[in-house]
Amino acid sequence: MKTKLKPKEELFCRLVATGCSPTEAAARSGYAKAKKAADKLLSRRDIQNCIDHFRQKQKLCDAKAGYARLAYGSIADAVRLLYSEALPENIDELDLYAISEIKRSKNGVEIKFHDRIKALDRLSDLSAPESDKAEPFYKALELGAMRLYQEKPYGV
Repeated sequence: MKTKLKPKEELFCRLVATGCSPTEAAARSGYAKAKKAADKLLSRRDIQNCIDHFRQKQKLCDAKAGYARLAYGSIADAVRLLYSEALPENIDELDLYAISEIKRSKNGVEIKFHDRIKALDRLSDLSAPESDKAEPFYKALELGAMRLYQEKPYGV
């Protein structure tokens, strides 16, 4: 973010980015006339950019948390479910996040889990600094420039 926002404005942006209505966000940020303040704030480009920034940051945090949960989470509740004779009464309390599919057939119950290695790879990709993500692009540019330099132009 290029422009420095006041703390109240930044709080407003964070609250809107996390799902508060603009009026509620303005009220919780300390603006007296919340509806009017929200309308005025939302008309500013720097506020809109700040909200977008926080939304992107939140999506990335949510994605990282989800992949970490798949990669490192327990499957104990899923195994408990697999070996139970009947559907547990507390099924809402079981942590079944790691399960990708459940099938019941004549041979019994089959539970498939999300791939932990893929989750770790994806988590690693999301955790890599931006400079690392651009490296393959720059290597391709460098290789293309070297090839152009090595080849002589037609008619020379």
